[in-house]
Amino acid sequence: MSTDYQYMDKELYDATIGRENSFWWLCGKREIVIDFAKNHAQLEFDKKYTICDVGCGTGLMLKALSEYGEVYGVDAEQGAVDYCRRSSDITNNEDANAHIQKGMLPDDIPFDKESFDYVFCLDVLEHVEDDRRALETLCGLLKSNGWLILTVPARKSLWGSNDVMSHHFRRYEYAELMEKVKAAGLDVRRESYFNFWLMPPIWVIRKVKNLFHIETADAAFSEKDGVVNKALKRIFSSEKYMLRKHRFPTGVSLIISARRMK
Repeated sequence: MSTDYQYMDKELYDATIGRENSFWWLCGKREIVIDFAKNHAQLEFDKKYTICDVGCGTGLMLKALSEYGEVYGVDAEQGAVDYCRRSSDITNNEDANAHIQKGMLPDDIPFDKESFDYVFCLDVLEHVEDDRRALETLCGLLKSNGWLILTVPARKSLWGSNDVMSHHFRRYEYAELMEKVKAAGLDVRRESYFNFWLMPPIWVIRKVKNLFHIETADAAFSEKDGVVNKALKRIFSSEKYMLRKHRFPTGVSLIISARRMK
């Protein structure tokens, strides 16, 4: 494995880079996260927030978040940083070199403490061995009353080859994540499992792959823009409507809005 790929194997990295606008899981998650932040973390248009996406990858969220303020991104992979800097439509600031930086949790974040109204950390925490210290770092980046939007993979029973190829240290259970977020000094305002509708087939696929020792990345063999991909996106993204007023009892992932109160 090349050390250039801190957070995932090169096969999985190559399978996902540049697919923010096609792959069902990436598109659906983006819709769910933005809607969740609007409904459960007071995110509004035209408020000129300062927003940081920690683990921004190839810009999944940066363009969408730029509608709400000035966006910054940080990622451990130089290839992802370069990709974002080349994509002139990702940020709303001409100085992309300053706004998109290389860095990684917990101790190598190139932005000052208490700089942001919102920090998004989406499917990153599971890549960090010391996740408690990482959460403290994320809290430290927030201004007083700033918001953290966090997603992580859930349910240890879903552990499989995709987690190994993604260099995950863990999948989270609900109580474990709540305890760690609160211990970092954050006040949890809303939380839920999500990716609930598609959990049964995902569970079956993971179990079959584990049983027969099939070591492939889920994203590597998914169609890029076909009928099935579009159907999965529609099913997955529809969860945003439920999450406005309800919580899912289980799911493939967990989502949290939490606030720094001091």
